[in-house]
Amino acid sequence: QLLGFWRDPEHVRFYHPDLVSAIAASVGLELEWSSYDAQPHHVPPFPEHPPAVSDIDTLPSMPDIKGVVTAGSAIELLLSKFGLVSRRRFERLEKSFSDWCSELEITLKQQHLINGQMAQRTDHLWGINKTWAWNDNATLKFRKRAN
Repeated sequence: QLLGFWRDPEHVRFYHPDLVSAIAASVGLELEWSSYDAQPHHVPPFPEHPPAVSDIDTLPSMPDIKGVVTAGSAIELLLSKFGLVSRRRFERLEKSFSDWCSELEITLKQQHLINGQMAQRTDHLWGINKTWAWNDNATLKFRKRAN
């Protein structure tokens, strides 16, 4: 509500409609209608501390394939010169890569869960923020109390 208020240099103070109503009531005026009250105002409950978000370690690092690809025997050394590996080494490399993919899949599922939790927190915080985001051009209609 304060965003538009300060744009007009003639504005000196911001008075909440409830304060204006209280002052008017103190001098014998009765609030007949308020555009502020006519607007929907939902104040969601909010805790002192935000809800926790799951923690995630870093993404799993790529497997170190150097030891898997590096040749051990003379035949494997010769194969490695041509960029090839033996079937045994290839299967070890494939297993290492498969294990890494499984770890990565679990980590990505955790990350998806965390993203969902962060979206819920953001939506809730936005709801709290909207509590104060009412139209600041309130119109109040008063009438003198009939005694």
